[in-house]
Amino acid sequence: MADLAITAANVVPSASAVVREGTADDTIAAGDLVYKDASDNNYIKLADADVEATSQVVGLAVTSSSAGQPVKYVESGDVVIGSGFTEGVLYVLSATGGGICPLGDLTTGQYVTYIGMTTSATTLSIKLHVTGAQVS
Repeated sequence: MADLAITAANVVPSASAVVREGTADDTIAAGDLVYKDASDNNYIKLADADVEATSQVVGLAVTSSSAGQPVKYVESGDVVIGSGFTEGVLYVLSATGGGICPLGDLTTGQYVTYIGMTTSATTLSIKLHVTGAQVS
């Protein structure tokens, strides 16, 4: 399986989702997974599973932003991300910047960060868990 194909215009947080805001340090599209840079703790960047520091996901972007602009992200809760997904699939951070993939797509040495599970063909329930563990 490949990374989820998310259309930025289709990303909508539920009313009960926990939404946070930061300042983008990268170009970020709604639907990208992001982390907060520990060196400055203010800038939001694209997360990826290749490096432990960049695998520390803080949420799923629900706005698209350029560097220096505000970006909103969902820390937990349901987000409509489109259609065509299989209900009950567990997703993790992928090795592609900002990407989301099924757990089985990670390869040796990549860091496992659980993102959430699809609860319908259109909705991802975000419940982050940064394990710090690498695939062996």
